[in-house]
Amino acid sequence: MAFIHTRGKARFGQIEFTEGAVLRTKKLEITSTPTGSEQDTGWNLPQSAIVFDVFVEVTTAEATGGTKTLDVGLLSSETAGDANGLLDGVAVSATGIKQGAFTVTDGTNQNYVSANTLGVMLFDGEIGSDAAGEAGVVARTPHVVTGSNAVSVTYTAGSVDFAEFRGSIHIVYADLT
Repeated sequence: MAFIHTRGKARFGQIEFTEGAVLRTKKLEITSTPTGSEQDTGWNLPQSAIVFDVFVEVTTAEATGGTKTLDVGLLSSETAGDANGLLDGVAVSATGIKQGAFTVTDGTNQNYVSANTLGVMLFDGEIGSDAAGEAGVVARTPHVVTGSNAVSVTYTAGSVDFAEFRGSIHIVYADLT
């Protein structure tokens, strides 16, 4: 998505902001080995935020862990929290910038959406199958922080035996305050 700013208005993809809204990115460093349990980053989204996208930057790839994935979400013990609500099972076994993605499989009957690593807070669609008419639906949606809902950004390693992983989480959001 492109970000364009012109005289008091800004565009992000198809969403236009007028004066008063600020598009921000937040970088959250992961400087200790994830434990396999949900870990709070210590940073909270503003109460008036709209989250558009989340990325994981892998600076040191995980080589030891049995499941080399990372989830990013909002603290599950908070109202409407979901530990993998922003990213769900993003591979961290290689360095680079990772984002939520959809896997399209070439089936016998049709091509279909077979997997998704974008969390449910940023995805409103369906995983499909090879059965005729069941291709699945890809629909990205921003996450709107409202009322007393979860704001604490968390991450969870795919297994408890991580040893090497280091990186950061990047959140693209609008702050409407």
